[in-house]
Amino acid sequence: MTDYSNLVYIHDREGNEYACPATLLKGNIRKAVDLTETERKRCVDMSTVIDQFWG
Repeated sequence: MTDYSNLVYIHDREGNEYACPATLLKGNIRKAVDLTETERKRCVDMSTVIDQFWG
């Protein structure tokens, strides 16, 4: 399980926010559009989290 303090928040062109483990990016913080498919699978689309509580 990932500690919240180890998350990096990345935005894509549409304004979507993704929470990714900092270790996944290995210090190379990028835009979400630059994530590989493997990296993207390890990130969480924050809109899905918010929808669970307020949707």
